[in-house]
Amino acid sequence: MADGTPDSLEKQVLVEHRETVVDVCEAGDAVATAWPDETVTDPKQVTMPLTALLAERGLDTALLDVLATTVGAVGASTAGTPVPAPPYFIVTSRGRSVGQRSTMGVGSSFG
Repeated sequence: MADGTPDSLEKQVLVEHRETVVDVCEAGDAVATAWPDETVTDPKQVTMPLTALLAERGLDTALLDVLATTVGAVGASTAGTPVPAPPYFIVTSRGRSVGQRSTMGVGSSFG
């Protein structure tokens, strides 16, 4: 079990889900390659094609396995069953682009 620090969680995710992480990066590269310029100003030029490509490749569901790994690594459990849709799974045009969240069960916390 990871100790809950960002570094240990990152290492565990890369050990258990390296292929998913690589595939998500490749999906992001494929979307960016389709842009007419180096950057885009309309967030939908990021979110819509990336959301579609992640779903097409089954990565939206695979990323929920990553979420389960990180929650489990700190000895917690989710309060519900995450699905590949908001609020558990989102695609943004800012920061890391793909975000996941989970409400953890009663008595569960990071730290």
